[in-house]
Amino acid sequence: MNIGNEQAVLIQNLTFSYAKGTPVLKNLNLNVRRGDFLVLTGPNGSGKTTLLRVMLGLLTPQSGTVRLNTSCVRGRNGIGYVPQISSLFNQGFPATVEEVVAVHLPAGFPQRREAINQALNRTGLQENRRRLLASLSGGQLQRVRIACALAGGPDILLLDEPHAGLDATAQADFNNLLFALHGEGLTVVLVTHDPSPFSSARAVRVVRIESGRAIEMANLA
Repeated sequence: MNIGNEQAVLIQNLTFSYAKGTPVLKNLNLNVRRGDFLVLTGPNGSGKTTLLRVMLGLLTPQSGTVRLNTSCVRGRNGIGYVPQISSLFNQGFPATVEEVVAVHLPAGFPQRREAINQALNRTGLQENRRRLLASLSGGQLQRVRIACALAGGPDILLLDEPHAGLDATAQADFNNLLFALHGEGLTVVLVTHDPSPFSSARAVRVVRIESGRAIEMANLA
């Protein structure tokens, strides 16, 4: 995937704190380029998840700006989000893969059936569409979470600690899926405390969030 210099998201002088406490993010500057595979890493509590939530518009910063380039991203609707595992859906809920993906499409979404089929195909879940969530492996459940985020046809996919709970084999399979989606043209932003699974011959951009700021690191590739 060729990465150009066209900015999809531009974050400038961003400061955010919870309930007037110590700022979690302090004058943070970051750009997400169209076609990036961007890994955000850093210690626990460094603000990685907070930064994703600000990008999504779920949190409002005290100062600074988050600008979406509408030639690259169709507003907030052009961003798909895979939150941490515990915060998306209950594995024991008696629903099929297809039903869960359908629920994540807004009412009135055009061509719903086509959108669901495409999301299942892109994540390799077509043959599992009628299986209950409880019957799936951890790796398959993570694919369902990605299918939910892809159903709306986003330009950017944000993922928060997606490797949690996966064994090494499932992690490798999951990474291959992400790289395949990136190869299709999807911009990927992934939060992880451990970037080592991406230390292969892939074009991965790494940014460390530390002391509230974004520090550009050498590429892992």
